[in-house]
Amino acid sequence: MKAIDLINIIQPKHNRTSCSDDDLENGFYSNDGYTRCLRCTLLEVLKKGFLPESHSLCADFTIDNKIAKEEQAEVKK
Repeated sequence: MKAIDLINIIQPKHNRTSCSDDDLENGFYSNDGYTRCLRCTLLEVLKKGFLPESHSLCADFTIDNKIAKEEQAEVKK
């Protein structure tokens, strides 16, 4: 798997309407000095090859229990 494939899985869309894959303005140092879009930040890491020392990622997953049960039932088939 390539890095872009992983980014597309974990953050397929931008968090803001003012950015895009071609305009990463909400990445490392957006207009307020902080990252505002996870996809922009991940794409900047991929493009520049580093994460600034001042930045750290805290990740978590939210699980929809109903969908998770349906997925588990499909796996067991």
